[in-house]
Amino acid sequence: MELITKNKTIHCNSCEERIQTVLKSEKGVISIRADHKTQTVKILYDEEKITMETIKRRLENLGFPVI
Repeated sequence: MELITKNKTIHCNSCEERIQTVLKSEKGVISIRADHKTQTVKILYDEEKITMETIKRRLENLGFPVI
């Protein structure tokens, strides 16, 4: 399953790295790409191992609420 989110609080490379590092460690996340220029996060995940809501909650806990 693929999830593309819009996050207005992604401002720089450090934001991208933080999101990618934390979410890569989640079971079920196959790939992740955060982009501060478009303020988006593209996540490919196994929905049998992690839910969309869990991913959104993790982003919010990191300070990057999903719009």
